[in-house]
Amino acid sequence: MLFVQGSRDSFGTPAELSPILTSLSPAPTLHVVGGGDHSFKVARASGLEQAAAIDDVQRTIVEWIQRVIASAPSGSHPHPR
Repeated sequence: MLFVQGSRDSFGTPAELSPILTSLSPAPTLHVVGGGDHSFKVARASGLEQAAAIDDVQRTIVEWIQRVIASAPSGSHPHPR
């Protein structure tokens, strides 16, 4: 499981989510969007670019999926036709 969480998420911060994640098996991956809220919108005061934050989220998701596929036992995922 991959969790993508804004560091300023008003529905739950990464620190609040961590105890739940530690109870899951296999161990999930947590990616924190620095300065991001629940929608990953970064505060202007943070100096971060919104487009860069979204690019980081997209790259993280793609890389995570690639790792999962690469680590899956042979024949456990469908082959493209």
